Amino acid sequence: MDRCQRLALEYRWHRDTPWKHYAKRNVGQARSTLYLHREILIRADPRPLSFLAEHHADHINGQSLDNRRANLRWLMPDENRLHRTRRENIPSLDQLVQSLIENALAGADRALAGIPFD
Repeated sequence: MDRCQRLALEYRWHRDTPWKHYAKRNVGQARSTLYLHREILIRADPRPLSFLAEHHADHINGQSLDNRRANLRWLMPDENRLHRTRRENIPSLDQLVQSLIENALAGADRALAGIPFD
């Protein structure tokens, strides 16, 4: 388990906001909001505070609950707006899980294909 996965499991994250569907948590007396996707990028790809102040954490496939490191990148706000995914093109979580399972099985099939079973 890498440190980004530990981060996701270490705290209780929720998405109970009607207008946004992001994994988030509140911290401190002021109840400041921390978003899981941003925390993952900060830990996996540390940057100076000046960079963090100017960049957004973007979900490449548009699915805001897909917080795999491979689906996250830093973008400037204008770039983030340009790369918005139309709602009908955003994969559901069920579609993502199905795709991950299919890819894992295909990889296992390729690995097994090279083993002689005589």
